[in-house]
Amino acid sequence: MTGPKEFFCSGTNRFARPCHNRVEDDGGRCGRCAGPVTYPTPTPAPPAEPAARPVGEDWTVAPQLRDRLAPLAAGNPQLERLVEVCVRLAHNSRADGSKVVYDQHWRTFIAFCAAVGLSPELPIPPETAACFLAYLADAGRVDRTTGERRGTGDPLRHGYLCQAIAAIGYRHELNGLAAPLGDPLVQAVLRGYGRIHGTDVRGKDPIRLDGLTRIATTLTRPAINATRDRALVLLLTHPDLGVNAGQLARLDREHTLPPENSHDPVVLLVHPGGRSLGLEPIEIPYDNTTPTACAARAVNALAPDRFGPVFRSAPGRRLSRQGILKIVRTAIADAGLNHRLTGTGGIPKLADAADRARLAAHVTAPAATDTRDLALILNLYWGAFRGSELVAMRWADCRTVDQGVEWIVRRAKNDQLGRSETVGAARNPNPLLCPATALTDWHTTVAGLLGHQPRDDEPVFVPLDQHADNPTPLTRDGASQIVKRAARTAGLVGDHASHSLRAGFVSDALDAGATREQVQHHGRWAAVKSIDPYYRKTNTWGRNNPSQHLAGVGRT
Repeated sequence: MTGPKEFFCSGTNRFARPCHNRVEDDGGRCGRCAGPVTYPTPTPAPPAEPAARPVGEDWTVAPQLRDRLAPLAAGNPQLERLVEVCVRLAHNSRADGSKVVYDQHWRTFIAFCAAVGLSPELPIPPETAACFLAYLADAGRVDRTTGERRGTGDPLRHGYLCQAIAAIGYRHELNGLAAPLGDPLVQAVLRGYGRIHGTDVRGKDPIRLDGLTRIATTLTRPAINATRDRALVLLLTHPDLGVNAGQLARLDREHTLPPENSHDPVVLLVHPGGRSLGLEPIEIPYDNTTPTACAARAVNALAPDRFGPVFRSAPGRRLSRQGILKIVRTAIADAGLNHRLTGTGGIPKLADAADRARLAAHVTAPAATDTRDLALILNLYWGAFRGSELVAMRWADCRTVDQGVEWIVRRAKNDQLGRSETVGAARNPNPLLCPATALTDWHTTVAGLLGHQPRDDEPVFVPLDQHADNPTPLTRDGASQIVKRAARTAGLVGDHASHSLRAGFVSDALDAGATREQVQHHGRWAAVKSIDPYYRKTNTWGRNNPSQHLAGVGRT
C-alpha cells in the first residue's frame, strides 16, 4: 500500500490565503480547497564524492603502491587490509613537513601554468621550469602593506627558488621521469638570480649568554602587581589589625605615614566607616620574627607616590572593594590554605605567621607561564635543541641527574628513522640559569595544576589555556613565540625565535674553547660545516677578530 502523493496546492482557502494542503483527493485536485495541484520536481541525488586521499599522499609512492597491490587483494579481506597497511606505511616514508612544503610549491606551479597558458602535465619541459622561476622572481614576496605580490614585495630568498624547483623534480622522481633541475637552462636562471640577489641564508639573531641572563632575570621577576597583592593579603589576613577591604580601597597615599625609625610602626589613616567623615589611625607593627609575613614591610615596599590611591588596578585608577576581596580570596584558595583558616566573615584571618608568609610567597611567585617559559628557554639553550625536538618531549624522555638533565631525542630533523640520541643539558652553578632547576620547578608547577604528578606519556611543555585532563604539546611556532616574547620583554634587539638559542649556544661554546666537533656532536648536526651559519653572525666580534686583540695597542 502506497501513501498519499505529495504535491503543492496553488489554490486559496476560504480566507483568501494560500492553501498549504499537501495531500490530494481522489480526483487529482486539492482535497481541502479543490484547487489545482503542482507536483514537486524530483531532485536528482548528488553524485557520490570520491574517497579523499590522505593529505600529502601524492608526494609518496603510496598511490602507485595501492594501484599495484589492488589487483592482488581483490576480494580477499585480509589482503585488502594488508594493502591499506602498506599504503599507510608508504605514506609515512617522507616527513609531513616536506610534503606540505612541496604541495604548496606544486599548487603555485599549477596557478602559474593556468595564468600563462602552459600545461602542468609531466614531464615538465626545462623551458617551462625556467619560466616558472622567472615568475617567482618577478612576483617577489607579499607586500605586508598592500597585500600585493607581483613585483611589489622584497625579493624571494635564493633557497626558496631552489626548493620550488626541487618540488617539481621530486614530482618527476615519483613518476620515474627525468627531472628538469639539471638542465643548463634551469641552472643558469638559478645562478643568475643568485648573482643578483645573493644566496645568503639569513637565520635568526642569536641569543647569547648575556641575553639569556636578562631573559631569566625578567621571567623570575615578580609580576607587576605582586607587591600590591602581597600588601593586601598581609593586611587583610592579619588577625590583630582590624582593617577591612573598604578602608583599603579608600586609602590614599597621603594617609600613609611612614615610620621615623626603621622599626617603628607604619600608620594608616583609614575611614572608620558609617557616617563618620574623620580618619582613624591604625598602627601596622613590624614583625621581626617572620619578616616575610610582615605587613609593615609590605606597605613600605609599595610605589612611593606622594598622592593618589595606594591600591590601584591601573595607573591612577583606584582598586575597588570588590576587586580587593577577589584578589585576596583567590590568593588564599590558590595557596591551598582553606583547611587551616580561622575566623569567619568575608576574609578569614590567619593566626599562624607561617601561613601568612606562605600566602605572601605565593602571590609574589612567578606565574605558571613564566615558570614554563624559563624551563623551555634554558633547556633550548643548554641542550642546543631545535624547537621541534624539545616540544615533542614527554616526561618519560627526560631525567634529572646529578650532572643536569638527560633528554632522549627520539626523532630529529636529520633522524627521520628514529635512531634516537641522549643529550645532556648540564647544571649551572647559578640557579637562575640552571636548566635542571628550571625543569624541576616546572614539574612541580604542573603537578600543582593537575592535582597529581604528570604521567610519563604526557608532554613536558604544554599551553596553559587548555583543559588540564587532556594536555597537548606546544607547537614549534608556539615555542618560537615564547622566545620572541621573552626576548622582547627583556629588551633584546633583533629577530628572535627558538633557533636563536641554538645559534647562541654555538657561538658561546666556540668562544669558550669547545672544539667544532664537540659542538657538532652536542647539537646533532650531520656535518661540522653545518654550524658555520650559526657562528658566522657572531664571529665578527668573537675571539677570531684580530682587531679586538689590538684594541689596546698604541695607547699612551
